[in-house]
Amino acid sequence: MVSAIFSGMAMSSRLKKRSVFLSEVLLFFSQASMEIEYVNLPVPDILRKIEAGCCCRSLDFISPCLESLNLGYGFCDSWEQSVENSSLPMKKEERQRLKNLGSLLGTSDAVGQRSILALYTKYFTYYHELAVADYEKYGKMCVTVSLVTGVGIFILLM
Repeated sequence: MVSAIFSGMAMSSRLKKRSVFLSEVLLFFSQASMEIEYVNLPVPDILRKIEAGCCCRSLDFISPCLESLNLGYGFCDSWEQSVENSSLPMKKEERQRLKNLGSLLGTSDAVGQRSILALYTKYFTYYHELAVADYEKYGKMCVTVSLVTGVGIFILLM
């Protein structure tokens, strides 16, 4: 009974985490764009600055990317490997888009990089809207169904 309830809560939590993760990705894009536009920092320095902040804590691919850069690997490879190994709740398409971003950042002037980030912001805004809708639609349902299942199991066992 308890395991049925916890499984529903876990499914609901996963939907919520995906929504939070995607909102942090959007914040990451916004901050990176501002750093490129106003400070003209190179991409590794932007990652260091964002990692030192407190608003993108759930983005678990930033730190491994920086570690790989410190070991002398190129940005594109470091980014792609870090995103691939990320434990974040991403769908395949979202993960692929995020991996592809690594091959584009730092390869053009500031205007080009801001344009790339603007395009990716549109992609991930769409993904975020879908994630919020999924959570609103299925989050409570997962908990309710698991609760009813748990109670049903309890009644059957009595």
